Amino acid sequence: MKAEDEGQGGAIYLLGARRRSTTKATIKEVGSILEDVAPLWLAAPWDRVGLLLGDPQNRVTRVLVTLDVSVAAIREAESLGCEVIVSHHPLFLKPIETLALPDPRARILSLLWESRIAVYCAHTNLDVAPGGTADTLAQLVREALGWEERGIFGDVKAQEYYKLVVFVPRDYEEKVRNAICEAGAGWIGKYSHCTFRAQGTGTFKPLEGAEPFLGKVGEIEEADESRLETILPKQEASKVIKAMLSAHPYEEVAFDLYPLANRMREYAFGKVGVLPEGMSVGEIAARVSSYIYRWLERTVRLHGDAPEGPDHNQAWGVSFVPDGTVIFGDPQKTVKTVALVPGAGLDFAREAAGTGAEVIITGDAKHHAAIEALDRGLHVVDIGHWLSEAPVVCVLRDRLNEEFESRERDVKAFAFLDISNARKTFTGIGTRPSDAEASRAVRGLVPDRLPGLPFGMERPFRREPFETPEEYPRFEPSPFTAGPVLPTSTATAALTSKRAKDGVGGMAGMGQTDAGEASITMPLTARKIGSIRVYTDGASRGNPGPAAIGVVIVDKTPPGEGGRPGMVVERFSRYLGETTNNAAEYLALIAGLERAAALGAERVEVLSDSELMVRQMTGEYQVKNHGLRELFKRAQDLVAKFRKVTFTSIPREENEEADRLCNEELDRVTGELDRVTRD
Repeated sequence: MKAEDEGQGGAIYLLGARRRSTTKATIKEVGSILEDVAPLWLAAPWDRVGLLLGDPQNRVTRVLVTLDVSVAAIREAESLGCEVIVSHHPLFLKPIETLALPDPRARILSLLWESRIAVYCAHTNLDVAPGGTADTLAQLVREALGWEERGIFGDVKAQEYYKLVVFVPRDYEEKVRNAICEAGAGWIGKYSHCTFRAQGTGTFKPLEGAEPFLGKVGEIEEADESRLETILPKQEASKVIKAMLSAHPYEEVAFDLYPLANRMREYAFGKVGVLPEGMSVGEIAARVSSYIYRWLERTVRLHGDAPEGPDHNQAWGVSFVPDGTVIFGDPQKTVKTVALVPGAGLDFAREAAGTGAEVIITGDAKHHAAIEALDRGLHVVDIGHWLSEAPVVCVLRDRLNEEFESRERDVKAFAFLDISNARKTFTGIGTRPSDAEASRAVRGLVPDRLPGLPFGMERPFRREPFETPEEYPRFEPSPFTAGPVLPTSTATAALTSKRAKDGVGGMAGMGQTDAGEASITMPLTARKIGSIRVYTDGASRGNPGPAAIGVVIVDKTPPGEGGRPGMVVERFSRYLGETTNNAAEYLALIAGLERAAALGAERVEVLSDSELMVRQMTGEYQVKNHGLRELFKRAQDLVAKFRKVTFTSIPREENEEADRLCNEELDRVTGELDRVTRD
């Protein structure tokens, strides 16, 4: 095993298995290996799988496996020298209407084309393939709960088989049998070279121009022959017949090929199983989400160790805390039959309920689909789309490295997860982790680039479990428990030992301490925040032009109500595309109010350096611009959700943190666009 240092902060990437060959591979060969792992015929009809971008004849030395083709994934592929990105989610599902920048998809395609990086997608075919996304999630649930699989459901597909019958002269049976079986015939379950042979007599008369293996032209010949028959997958028919004809001694080969009605192997998106004993829905949610997070903690390798001690002003890291899990139904309901579907799986709620399942573990549970599931008697545990699929990236990486080594190809596969895609847009309800669980964090220096987690070489699914049951967080139901999602910067909030004073104040004091006092890091926990201060800023370069927003949220809840006044609860930025300064200011306000509502705040103090927006929201100015009226109405609707909202106009220097976030996002995006356009 080999380690290479890459980039800032001593980033360590543990490569794949050691290679013993210098034989190169092409993109076409890599695609062939992936199609052996996840056959294309398993994909849903609407899906876009296979090679989506690139020349199949180009050479490959390194492959990056990831969930999404994001800017972060492309940069990671560039830094590692990867010629191919193997993504789970397609590069595009709908037709692209424009390649004009700064359209996000056009920007992604431009970066890929500039870097000469090909893209191969294994999506719904990997979901249902043996060892794929559903199997990976099932293995983790099995280790977390003791769950035992009992069946499958949801768009069940069956492998179609053919029966091949060929007549072979005596003494050539073994040669022909080995040829067709090595080409893919004769496999039944865990058995290979499965054939049947019967003896008989064949007759034929060679005609003029024939070159018979037995007999003479013009004379009827009788030959001792064997009837050799076997089964083969429909997709392997062409390859098997070619191998048979090559190995057969006859000039003209007599054989039959006909379809079978057998359903010997079935594939599906969902799995259902039973627990060894009853368990509450809340306990299932806590155990499964916690176990997968901890599994990722064991597998992920960050960029270094976080600084510790009083000499450091700030510690950075990524906290894997299962505070995004959502339960629909009664968390205290005891159940025993559990279904699971990775990704957005509630499309199969009816099929899951039909199996007798009492709860389904999935991601992206939309409101109306969840209500329908409840009406069918099916509780829903939404662990998040990202979390339900992230582990398969590591599993697929290992599978590819094994295949490259067994085929003696000088290719290495890496795995990468863009953790910015892990955040949910809402917060957990009824799944508050314990204090001990909330304090767990994977520590590491995060370099100045889009966040991502390179995977190490620890093999998943060892025989011993990762955690013992007593290490799981206990589920303690509450009427309503909400907490923040991971911030965009992927850094935990820096909590000052000196509390900021309540009231309208500048940003300069946040994250700092008095002399002799050290700032500490405190992971965000799922707790209700009663009163918050929201700093917002929006900017456009060109007016209209490329625009972005920056938002900083600070706790104002008094300590007596469980608050931590002065703590930065969350900071984030977002690129908007092209718009005006005023529209960007309103969009920053809307984003801040949406997060405030998600955090469960009742009282909100908004501070902005946009005097126009503040005076319009307080009613001092009318909204005359037609383009701003809709944004103004959206902001008003959000304000109505809170008990109290105040607006204050502040100087730009007192809004420096939100301003910095906004401009850093613009610098990053416009810098990439300028480089693409210039090159």
